[in-house]
Amino acid sequence: MINGDISKPAIVITPYICGHSKSACVRRLANEFSQSGHSVYVLLPRGSLDTKFSLECKKLRCEVIDSEDIDTLVGLIPNKQVILAGYSLGALNICYYMTKSQQIVNRSKVTKIIMSYVEFDYNYVLKLPSRIQKGIGSCIVPYVNNNREYFYKHGISQKSIDNIVKMSTVYQYDQEITIKTWKTKSVQEYYDLVSITPMIKDIQVPALFISTADDIITGPLVPFEEMKKNDLVNSVVFNYGNHLGTATSDGRDMVCQLISQWCQ
Repeated sequence: MINGDISKPAIVITPYICGHSKSACVRRLANEFSQSGHSVYVLLPRGSLDTKFSLECKKLRCEVIDSEDIDTLVGLIPNKQVILAGYSLGALNICYYMTKSQQIVNRSKVTKIIMSYVEFDYNYVLKLPSRIQKGIGSCIVPYVNNNREYFYKHGISQKSIDNIVKMSTVYQYDQEITIKTWKTKSVQEYYDLVSITPMIKDIQVPALFISTADDIITGPLVPFEEMKKNDLVNSVVFNYGNHLGTATSDGRDMVCQLISQWCQ
């Protein structure tokens, strides 16, 4: 948390999968906003870094999309207005919260949303070489290992956890755990259910989508036609930057600068 001017909108950053406050892109965005006098909060996914789920938790939580914590944090922030800024999976979480979630007690405080490096085609990553898929999912291994007892308590078998550790892919995690929390019959059904593209028409606050043309994880798909149907939605595509990175030679981040300017 970074304290700022309470009269300005507070910023809540939701990181990418297994991301945290020390992640480079998150630090750059937090620094950009703090220099402008905003209070900044980073919402850590439960179980991230070296933290563990409480064994007293009564339900199997889906940290992929679980907007309960977003709504709770927004309600605790003293500022009257809040801006949500998400990276990759964190962006999906924000879009779901703003359009489909039932956890909306404090949603009226949110005045703008920014969604960067969004995956509009969830099947794209499955076409990548296995070594890249394993690299993307490598952060999941310590996450599930640190929380084995929690998962066992909620009916996830040791075999399922071992499969995730062995395969080290997001898809395997979705297969063994995520679809159980969403009660879908298949990973594809879950991907269809949480696809961002159909949510775009339901966004009711100014929104900014940011992508890079060379993003190896999300691929080139950006649903411009859907975005054109909602006057509140804006989209910017950078020529380069890959996934999560557009830092310039002077250490500043073009994406962060754009976000900061758009929020003024």
